[in-house]
Amino acid sequence: MPKPAAPVVDWLVFNKAAIGLRAWHLAGISLSGYVWLVFNQLALLFMNLSRAFCALALGVSVSASLVGCAEPGQGWLGSPLKDTSWKLVTIELSDDAARQYVASKVDITMTMRASGDAFFSLGCEQGTTKWRAKPDMVDTQGEIRLGAIELQTSSCEPDLIVNRFVEDVPFLEGYVMIQNHLYLNTPSNEKIYGWRQMPLQ
Repeated sequence: MPKPAAPVVDWLVFNKAAIGLRAWHLAGISLSGYVWLVFNQLALLFMNLSRAFCALALGVSVSASLVGCAEPGQGWLGSPLKDTSWKLVTIELSDDAARQYVASKVDITMTMRASGDAFFSLGCEQGTTKWRAKPDMVDTQGEIRLGAIELQTSSCEPDLIVNRFVEDVPFLEGYVMIQNHLYLNTPSNEKIYGWRQMPLQ
């Protein structure tokens, strides 16, 4: 019956380990000290890897938080409304079946910048505010929020339609885009403002 083969020893690895131990011995360091230093090196490597993993996890967490919880003025991320300009053309009331065409009565335009700033031309007045939007599954509709419009000092008398629109702006809560038209609504669709897209102002 043949005898089992003797285990093959990697003499190169053995020699390297022996040379390393011999060097440490010549330096006056005992075997236990050598083992302790090796253990410390492994512990330091493990610590660095743990820190790198925690930093990566923190970065992913922060990115997810920014996407899911955008601050006012930054909620436009991913919205098709950024860097667009619009002209008000219609106003529709829930208790009025007829749609009012106001484009020939008053000149109201709105520009929403990717910076989160919104600029309004309100007949003889100018105004600014902040805006943010959160698209639904289909990005042509979703939630929108605008702050109260800050009007610049003007000596002109604003139109009645302008006054009502300025009062309604902070209550706008939803948007729907259909081709080159935009519809902004107040709660329960009590009032819907219809806009036609125009070149970016």
